[in-house]
Amino acid sequence: MTSPGQRRHARVKARLEKLQFYVGCLNNVERSKLAARYLRKVPAEHRPYLLRKLSIAELAFCEVFSRDTYGW
Repeated sequence: MTSPGQRRHARVKARLEKLQFYVGCLNNVERSKLAARYLRKVPAEHRPYLLRKLSIAELAFCEVFSRDTYGW
C-alpha cells in the first residue's frame, strides 16, 4: 500500500510529464509564441536573465504550467 505522499507525488509527476509531452509536441512557432507570452508576464529586469538561462522550450513550459496551475 502506498502512503498519501507517494500518491500525491505520482499525481504531480504524471501532470508534469503530461505538460512536458504537450510542449514537446508543439512546433517551433507555437513554442516561440508561448515563450514570448510568458516573457511578457515577467518583470523587465528579469527577462535578460531568463533568456540567457532557459531555452525556448523551457519558457514555453513555464507558460503552459502557469496557465494550467494559476489560470493566467
